[in-house]
Amino acid sequence: MSYARKIENIISGDKENLNKKIEIIAVITTAVEAQLGISPVIARRQAVEFYKAGGYSTMGIDLICETSTDKIDIILSRLGFTRENKYWVLKSEDMEIALEIPSGPLTGDSS
Repeated sequence: MSYARKIENIISGDKENLNKKIEIIAVITTAVEAQLGISPVIARRQAVEFYKAGGYSTMGIDLICETSTDKIDIILSRLGFTRENKYWVLKSEDMEIALEIPSGPLTGDSS
């Protein structure tokens, strides 16, 4: 089954949105790892929502990827996301997701 189809199945399922987002992020992570050999990291608002187990809700998902947004754009486009300024958006009747992925590489000491 394609990654895009997996995301469609998750969105149309009957789980709560937080659980759907966790599963969608897992699919995105798997796709990025398979195609680029890197692992995205959940950051900012989405990390807070996971930590609070849904006690804080956000539509946006923030991911850190150590690669260019051009490479990420190719993968996310294949998954059904469309680029809208600094976000990749996936809209459906059941939910809407906005991904923000800053362009890499990020600064800092990697040692």
